[in-house]
This record gives sequence, C-alpha cells and structure tokens, in this order.
Amino acid sequence: MGRGRTVEGVNRTLAHDLLLLSLDEEGRRTRKDLVGHGVVGAVLAELALAGRLEIARKRVMVVNPVPVGNERLDTVLARIAADKPRKPQRWVEKLRKGLADQLIEDLTAAGVLRREEGRVLGFIHSDRYLQPDSDRPTTCAAGCAPCWRVARCPKTPASSCWRTWSR
Repeated sequence: MGRGRTVEGVNRTLAHDLLLLSLDEEGRRTRKDLVGHGVVGAVLAELALAGRLEIARKRVMVVNPVPVGNERLDTVLARIAADKPRKPQRWVEKLRKGLADQLIEDLTAAGVLRREEGRVLGFIHSDRYLQPDSDRPTTCAAGCAPCWRVARCPKTPASSCWRTWSR
C-alpha cells in the first residue's frame, strides 16, 4: 500500500508531509501555486511506489486499478484510470486544483493541525494552520526557539520538532 502510515487518525502520505513542511513559521501556507504542483507530484509518486501507476511512452498509465486504502490517493487513481494516458505535466495541471486544500483538511480533521481563521486588511481571507494546543513541545529541547523553528535549531535533534512528532 505504498508508504502511507496512520498517524493521529489520518493515513498520512508524502503529500501530507509536503504540506506540513510548506507551512511557514506562523502557520501560513507558502507558495500555494508551487506547493500544489508538488502535492500532485507526491500523490503520483505515492501511487507509483504502491505499484498502481507507471510512466510508459512519456505517459502516466494505470497498471493496477486496485485502491490503496487512502481516500485521496484512491480518488486520484480512479480519475487517472477513467481517462486516457496523459503526460505527467498534464495530470499535475488537471489534479492540482483543490487537492492541497483537501489534504490540509484531512490533517485538520485528524487534529494534526488546528485552523485559525483570519483576515488581512479586514477583507482578505487568510487562514493559519497551527499545531494543536496539546502535549507537543512549544520550544525546542534547548529552549532557544519556538517549535516552528526547531527544524533549523542546531542545538536540537529534528525528532523533537512537531513536524516529526508521532512518526
């Protein structure tokens, strides 16, 4: 079934991990356009690792249409199976709209992230996705930085950061 693993109630994939890594220090989603492309690439890679897709003659082809057990991956697999073989770039263009939003909602629904709704200048919708207020550390083990910055802290092993917590 690929490398998906269940963490905190969500069957996490490469795409979920990419979204977690794409959040800035304040919990905002950065470069949505680029991350959207990366998310689709991660989903396609996950399906290829699970033996469901392959690239033949520069086209993405379904070799095994059996679902992998993850709702998002299975939906993408079904869409690709129902269509003609296309170049990977075309699938990225077709699939990218809304997929990252669905995956971030998976993480929010599972409690991996907490959504904080907000507005910029009073009318521009701007959500932040933060770690839930729970037993996760709020500072690195060395006490020198907020948890969002732990991945860059030279004094702390990366395993103490919330991004790698519960793996």
